Amino acid sequence: MSRFSFVFLILCLAIPLRAEDITAEAAVTYALRHNPELAAARQGIEQARGRLAQSGRRAAPELEAEFRPNLADSSEFGVGLGIMQKFPLTSRLSLEKKLSHSEVTVAELEVRDAERRLGVSVRSLAVKLLALNDERELKRGRLLLGREWLVVARKNAAAGEGSSLEADQLELEAGQVEVELLQLDAEEVALVGALRPLLGWPVGAALELAGGLEPPSPVDSTGLPDVTIRPDYLAGQARLESARRELDLQKASQWDDISAGLAYERDHAYDAGAGMQRDQFLGIKLTVPLPVRSAARGRVQEAVATIRRRELEAAALAASIQADAATARAEMTAATTQYSRISSTLLPQARQLEEKFFAAYQSGQTPLTNILRSREQRLSLEAAQLAAQRNYHLARIQFDAAMGR
Repeated sequence: MSRFSFVFLILCLAIPLRAEDITAEAAVTYALRHNPELAAARQGIEQARGRLAQSGRRAAPELEAEFRPNLADSSEFGVGLGIMQKFPLTSRLSLEKKLSHSEVTVAELEVRDAERRLGVSVRSLAVKLLALNDERELKRGRLLLGREWLVVARKNAAAGEGSSLEADQLELEAGQVEVELLQLDAEEVALVGALRPLLGWPVGAALELAGGLEPPSPVDSTGLPDVTIRPDYLAGQARLESARRELDLQKASQWDDISAGLAYERDHAYDAGAGMQRDQFLGIKLTVPLPVRSAARGRVQEAVATIRRRELEAAALAASIQADAATARAEMTAATTQYSRISSTLLPQARQLEEKFFAAYQSGQTPLTNILRSREQRLSLEAAQLAAQRNYHLARIQFDAAMGR
């Protein structure tokens, strides 16, 4: 990479995305860089690495000093110096190092899983916001059309060609749509409020999503999720390995360390026949704790139970992943079928029927209520079409997550 390309890349990362430029995938990328909880979770890796750097170290040597004065004769005294070092009887230190390595792996995989779950949450909220925008546009079109008909109804009533009740009904329906639009605004505020902390987005900055939802595509009805690439499953396997190493460590820790070292003593004592005597001693010192084998059965039993628990959790997670993938695939299939049926058959029929009723109304062959009823049917189908599209994308997010994509 050239120096110019590197500087350009740094500038692109440093410049925050403008509200009108952020898409769903860009929002995920932004969240992975700025989410505060994810940043805190990454410190767990540094904590584990710190424990790894500290583990497996032998205890520091101990210096012993002793002074024994003769209280009756200050000229007589004894001095002793010693240095002791603890030595494990088992491979406890190397097992501690291996356990710390496992804990680093667990911390890294937990962060990867947190990133995966964050991506799922951001994408799901983005889909809901984009679907809400489509629904708002649908209702705005309904409101605009209703106002156009309201003008026609007012003119017909003024000309004596229609009833003022029809105009009042259209005006009431327009007011209802306006209330529904206000409700959508409130829902958008709630969704943006949930999305903002996930992104780590500044409170005072506007947050809008660009783009739209694609129509549902055919669903692949084959294939099973590969659990071995899911970070949560890999984290479970790493916890299982960590539990096994913990068991080995607890078994090795049943034997207490022994201590060995050198000892030096010097005594000043008065002998009536020989005068002041100065004796020096240099020896080897050994400390063996009794009993040699400590009572660690409880910790061993706990470690065995932890291994069994991790095995059961891994099996349960694998089954849950399979079930999640199957459920999401079924939801995608149902949403695709519903969307296709509405788009290809029902919605064209509803539009055609509405046009016929409108032509009949203009010629005085049918009342306005029939037009309103047919329009309501068409709008209900369009709303159902949007719901199917939204449900498909939400299920697709869960399906991709289950498949480990």
